[in-house]
Amino acid sequence: MPYGTYHLTMDEPKSLGLRTATSGEDFSHTVTEVGEERRHEFNFRPTGWALEEPGAISFWDRDPRIVITTFKDMTELGASYWSSMKDRDVIDPEIQTLADDITKGIEGKRAQAAAIDHWVKKNIRYVLVFLGLGGITPQPATDCPEEQFGDCKDHVALMGALLRAKGIASEQVLINLGNAYRLPELPAPFFNHVMLYLPDFVSLHRSHGITRVVRDAARRFL
Repeated sequence: MPYGTYHLTMDEPKSLGLRTATSGEDFSHTVTEVGEERRHEFNFRPTGWALEEPGAISFWDRDPRIVITTFKDMTELGASYWSSMKDRDVIDPEIQTLADDITKGIEGKRAQAAAIDHWVKKNIRYVLVFLGLGGITPQPATDCPEEQFGDCKDHVALMGALLRAKGIASEQVLINLGNAYRLPELPAPFFNHVMLYLPDFVSLHRSHGITRVVRDAARRFL
């Protein structure tokens, strides 16, 4: 939404180690330190606004913004996400039985991965879950088949467990869906989707001395 003016005051203990960044014009940022405390004051006074053009990239890429974070780099951000996913894709007898049923009579890991992918998409409705920590913490893999719904992180937890039950490796990849393409100045959770990457199905080909990575069906969007 457009602002005539915007002012933000933020106090922090120095030990917290907050990192801040602003992008766009018409910002001022002052920092005052008193003892063990630090005060940030952000002022934004836009000189004007323009109507959004048809087909424009996301406002995340072009509009002024403030980023405030304690993450030091993308690795730390990824580790924070993974801590919420830890042990959510465990293989128990129920998951093993389901994986065996889905792939019954199917030979080859690639074909089995495709069957699992198809089963998850067909049987687990895509429903966003925001209750409690549902926005960042997935359901256990065993809950999805019973409830028959879940969002992207629930899908990857379930599909990852089913793949592992058949000895197929997968990695979770945080991405941004939509028309935003730039990463923020500092590591911050601007992602809104997660998918699975299947490294077993990546093949390298050399063409005219250039290594070309062909993923074929290696990436599975959920």
